[in-house]
Amino acid sequence: MKAIKQIKSFSFAFLFFILVFNLLNILFNLKFENLLLLNSHKLLQNYELWRIITYPTILDDYTFIFIFAPILLLISTKLENYLNKYLYPIFLFMVSTLNSLLLTVTFWNNDINISGAETMGFFILTLATLLIPKENVLNKVNLNISTFSILLGIFWIITKYTSPDAKLIYSVAPLFGILTGFLMFLPLKNMKKYIENRENDLLRKQQVKISIPEREELVTMRKFSSMSLSQIYHKYEEDYCSISDNDEENEEKLNQILDKIIEKGQDSLSHYEKKFLEEYSKRLK
Repeated sequence: MKAIKQIKSFSFAFLFFILVFNLLNILFNLKFENLLLLNSHKLLQNYELWRIITYPTILDDYTFIFIFAPILLLISTKLENYLNKYLYPIFLFMVSTLNSLLLTVTFWNNDINISGAETMGFFILTLATLLIPKENVLNKVNLNISTFSILLGIFWIITKYTSPDAKLIYSVAPLFGILTGFLMFLPLKNMKKYIENRENDLLRKQQVKISIPEREELVTMRKFSSMSLSQIYHKYEEDYCSISDNDEENEEKLNQILDKIIEKGQDSLSHYEKKFLEEYSKRLK
């Protein structure tokens, strides 16, 4: 049951939306790409600001679904669990918006459509490769994320950019995704480390063993809680100057009292110290 919950995450839901949305676009020839893809010229000239948000939802090249689907299903779900499954959608939205603004500034005078799916896909690939490179893509397959990312990247380069009609300008979107992945790597790694340290500190504090005081200790604490500082001092002195059953302790107390008499005189002795000398002398007789 837990595994199912991990699969049915934001990444899975987003992939399902992309598949259905683009399939409807193809079947009914809706031509949403003319309305939703990022086009800097139309965005700035016609103030079509929604393109900043909608450009990852539509595919400019439908063969990219064979790259984007494994990224969302196998890589993005693991990255989502590694970071924070609740903040991950907000984080992706912020990165996507940032990339759209950078692409708008870069191609501000070009009337071309750019899909954010490539930017987002290669961003996720790059970030996952840097953060969790040794984690396996599938539990029962010995293929880690770094190797899988390299294979996907090579496959996309071969299918997209080796044809005669390939344009170099369309490689900018994946490059922006890769660059953003590198830029976000260190801040996210440090944030993750900070959160883990805070959680470990809280866990250690919760695991501190709280000992329940014995009845005698509670009686003593209650007794002292209702006493003034001078009363506590006299109580301590009374207990200290009382005759002990241990002869070594009595001799040590006697030597301290005698040293005090030599140093400050007999008048400096307290009532309890004088009482100790009297009781000690009686034990010697």
